[in-house]
Amino acid sequence: MLNSRPFYDLCIQDSYFNKDNFQKNLKALYNYGYKTIAINQSIDDSDVEPKKKKKKGEPREPQDAVPVPFDLTKIEELVNKLEFGGFTILNRLTVSFASLDTLYKIVQNGSEKKKVFRRLR
Repeated sequence: MLNSRPFYDLCIQDSYFNKDNFQKNLKALYNYGYKTIAINQSIDDSDVEPKKKKKKGEPREPQDAVPVPFDLTKIEELVNKLEFGGFTILNRLTVSFASLDTLYKIVQNGSEKKKVFRRLR
C-alpha cells in the first residue's frame, strides 16, 4: 500500500450502517485500506417543503430539515475493540437545494441542531 498523507476519505451513506452489520462492514473497509470514512446524510429541497397544502388560516407545521447527526459512538467503540489503529470516522451532511429560500430554512434549522451535535460528540 502507498504511504501518503493527503486528506481524503470514503463517503458512505448513513443507511450502510443502519443495520447490525457494523463489524462486517468496518472490517471490509479496513481491509480495503481505508483509514478515514465519512458517514453521509443527505437533504434536498423536497425534505424542506411541506408535503400537503394547508387550508387558509391553518398554521403550517414546522419542517425539521436538518437531520440529527449520525451517532458514531457504536462504530467508534467497535473500532477500538477491533484495534484499528488510525481509523477515523467523520459525520458529513450533503445539502442539495434549488433556491436561496431553502438555504435560509436549512441554516435556521441547523443552528438548533448544533446543541444536539455537541451532546453527541
